[in-house]
Amino acid sequence: MRSYVPQYLHKPVKIMMLDSDEFVILANGVLVGVLLKSIVLFILVLVIFFIYRKGKEKHPRGFFRHIPHMLGLKQFRHFPNIFIRNFME
Repeated sequence: MRSYVPQYLHKPVKIMMLDSDEFVILANGVLVGVLLKSIVLFILVLVIFFIYRKGKEKHPRGFFRHIPHMLGLKQFRHFPNIFIRNFME
């Protein structure tokens, strides 16, 4: 069994010149728009995609992945809770 090892490990995964998260948003929008035969939903997902892409350019890498943590919806493993202000090792 052969596995693919990327040439540069520090670069993000690109699919059709899009980052993987951008591609997932676009592909899911196209799929749902086609399945439901809705051009309005397809256009709405395209608008959401471009808003997400613009927001991603303005913020540092990993910002959108940390939003659930900042809202208290997701806890990272091996990290203290976000609401703890005093931390002693």
